[in-house]
Amino acid sequence: MTETNRSPQTDVVEEIAADILRPTRTAGGWVSPRGINTDLVPWRLWEKSKKLFWDPAALDYSADREQWAAMPVEYQDAVIGVATGFMVGEESVTLDILPLVMAMADEGRLEEVIFLTSFTLEEAKHVDFFRRWLTEVGADIPGFNARQQALAERMGLPFDLDRREGMWESELPRVMRRLLVDRSARAVLDASLTYNQFVEGCLAISGYGIWADLFAALNALPAMQEGIRHVRVDESRHITYGTYLCQRILSANPDLIDFARKRLVELRDFWFTVYPRVDDPENPIATENGRRFEALVFDQVERRTAVMERAAQMSLADLLTTSAAEDAERDLLSVTG
Repeated sequence: MTETNRSPQTDVVEEIAADILRPTRTAGGWVSPRGINTDLVPWRLWEKSKKLFWDPAALDYSADREQWAAMPVEYQDAVIGVATGFMVGEESVTLDILPLVMAMADEGRLEEVIFLTSFTLEEAKHVDFFRRWLTEVGADIPGFNARQQALAERMGLPFDLDRREGMWESELPRVMRRLLVDRSARAVLDASLTYNQFVEGCLAISGYGIWADLFAALNALPAMQEGIRHVRVDESRHITYGTYLCQRILSANPDLIDFARKRLVELRDFWFTVYPRVDDPENPIATENGRRFEALVFDQVERRTAVMERAAQMSLADLLTTSAAEDAERDLLSVTG
């Protein structure tokens, strides 16, 4: 690019990138010799993650395998559809968490980075669980995709495996990768609102809750039930950290509350535009679960907005070592851990 073709935006981006690439650490600047702050919420979450560690390889999948073999193909397809949806979401958040880890590292927030190492491991473990379960029961994913394409054509719905627009394909990566060149309070808040508050706090928790209730009522697929219980407890810690992060930013930058309000609604509307609810008269269970999921997501957006509004009125000192984030998530979630 010649000097005459340079734009002011290019200059700003290069200046930000140069600032991020510039080494800032000194021999006397390390946190651990001075002492780790074990009163911080992220450290408390780190302690819990160590105590509640689980391994997908240790689960017994034999009963699920037997039940799966006896299950009609339409029931199998319903389970594959949801399981692969969860799995892809977990793959996305595994791939997209690293820019946030780097941003917190560059701010010297050791306690947060230490917790985020367990956070990253747990997201990867969730991908492991769903992929392992689908393999163990012998799920026919290519056959499922072919049947889903035929169903979409019958109902006049889009079915495009090459689609590039979506929460996992475009929105979440865009917001998270922005942190590679933009460490502003607004950019970090946007990342946490998108990743923790909406994707995890609204979508994942709502979906996992409905699914857990369904399998418990049917007394079916015990390994899936056990895995989901572990995943939900992991996610409760992840969302609590995200609430802490949003609270920390909003208490220091209360002027960002309008952005937070609008962003959560924007994310909700984006989700239901790209993934509209489908009422299928031939599948009343899926239709009812879709309606329930939509209602839960709308409710979570409203309640999480209220948490953000309270944070914008609190002092930073009140938030750093208190249980405000844990208390908020205890009220919002039915899972603790």
